[in-house]
This record gives sequence, C-alpha cells and structure tokens, in this order.
Amino acid sequence: MKITKEVKTALLAIVAVILLIFGYSFLKGKNILENSKIIYAKYENVGGLIKSSGVFINGLQVGSVTDIKFISGSGELLIKMNIDTDLGFSNKSIAEIGGDLIGAKYVTIYPEFEGKVIETGDTISSQIEQGLIDQFTPTQRKLDRVLVDADTLVKSVNNILDEDTQANLRETIASTNQIMKDFTLTMRKINRIMDDNSGKLKTTVANFEQSSEDLTAITANLKEVDIKALISNIEGTLADFKEISGKLNSEKGTMGKLMNDPELYNNLDIATKQMAALLQDLKLNPTRYINVSVFGKKNKPYIQPNDSLK
Repeated sequence: MKITKEVKTALLAIVAVILLIFGYSFLKGKNILENSKIIYAKYENVGGLIKSSGVFINGLQVGSVTDIKFISGSGELLIKMNIDTDLGFSNKSIAEIGGDLIGAKYVTIYPEFEGKVIETGDTISSQIEQGLIDQFTPTQRKLDRVLVDADTLVKSVNNILDEDTQANLRETIASTNQIMKDFTLTMRKINRIMDDNSGKLKTTVANFEQSSEDLTAITANLKEVDIKALISNIEGTLADFKEISGKLNSEKGTMGKLMNDPELYNNLDIATKQMAALLQDLKLNPTRYINVSVFGKKNKPYIQPNDSLK
C-alpha cells in the first residue's frame, strides 16, 4: 500500500501539534505523560507571584502555578497549581507564598496527612510568608532617609558654592586644564629632543659601559697587587728616612755636625766669604798675584787699587 503525500503531510501535522502541546505544557511545568492534580488556593494579595512560578514541597519542585485570576464579587485572587506527586497529602495542607533573595516568588506546600487525601479541584488553605508584603517598608524608609540626606547635602553644597566660589572653581579648573596642556606640550618637546639625540645618548651609554668595563679591569688589577709587600716596602723606606733623620739630629758625621754645630757653620760662612773676596781681587788685580817680566824688567811695585776688597 502506497502512502500518498497528503497522508504524510497529515501525519506530520498531527505529530507537530502533539509536540507543540507537549512542549507548551512542559514549559508551563506540566508533564502530560504523568498523572497530575489541579488544586487551588485563595489569597488577598499574591505579593508578585506570576504564572509558571514553582510549587515546592520540602524544597523539591513538584509543580507550577498555571493561572492567577480574581474571584468575582470578593476581590480575592485564586491561583491554580498543577502538581505531580504521589505524596498523598490531605486537603488540610497549607500553600504559602514566599520569595528568595533576588525577588523571585514561589509557592511552598506544607503537607498534612490527617484527613481526606487531596484530589483534583480541591482548594487548600493559604498564607503568605511573614514579612513578604511588608519587606520593602524598612528599605523604603532607609531610601527615603537617604534621599532626604542627599537633598540636604545638595542644598549645603549650593549654599557653599556661591557665585564667587563658583567663579574661583571655574578659574581653578581652567588653570588645571592649561597646566595639563603645557605639560603635554613639554612632554612632546622632551620626546622630540630624545628622538633627535638618540644617537648621542646611545654613544654616551656605550662610553659609560666602556668606562665601567675599564674600571672593572683596574679593580681586578688592583686585586692582583700584593698590598702587603707594597706596604712593607713603604714602611722600610720610612724607616730609612727615620734613621737618616736621627743621624742628622745626633751630631754624628759631617752632615750632622754641619747641621748642629753653629761654629762650624760660621767658619764655613767666613771661608766662603774670604774665597769670594779672593776671587774678586784676583779678577780685578791679577798683577798682584802674577808679576812675570819677560825681558828682565823690574817688577812694578804693587799698588793697592781703590776697589780692592780688604
């Protein structure tokens, strides 16, 4: 038997509709493949509860809120819950609306097992978590206080910032802007100078590195010098100088006597003067000391010159 295209299209359409219904129910928290119960609860205020909010028993999600509507003539709200559980709690159980730290609302069922087991269509007792409706009151009060303080602060700032102060503040801001512009211009000049002299800077750094290497080499050579021997030689030289100085001061030897005997010094001084006088007289009056006659003439008598030293 050959299946026509029309039959295939019809089958695909049926499957698509079934999948659509199943997916829609699954997104709403209802599994059509499992046995479920529809129960209700009445509230004067649901505190922000919405459709598809979770329904929990002992922290386990067993269903979801499928509908919320007003009850005609009373103003109360009726929530419809679809739950999947075989726990078998009674219609004396309580459904409480609560909320988490981020503001999401949910329903928590506190099960009771005395009495008639709950069936589809039953309505159970309800309550709202303590402080859920009024939980924003302290926060609102704090917010009001903060707003009042902020308003007071703004008024105080306005009182402080009179026209003169505002003018001074504007001048200060303008001066700061000018300083920042000047600083930016200065940095640009410095960068330009650095770029223009980059070669010289590299040469300077290279010279400094070479000087450091030379200094390191000199330091290494100094380490190789026998400092103890050098100091020993210096000490020996100083000892010799000390010995010579001691001999000169002890009036021993010619130099010692010459330095410490005033009479010897005076005699040498007199002899030096007489020798100088003699040489001067010899230079001025040579005939006084040399009187030779080649042809047998008589020597001329000595006549003392006027400029002769005595």
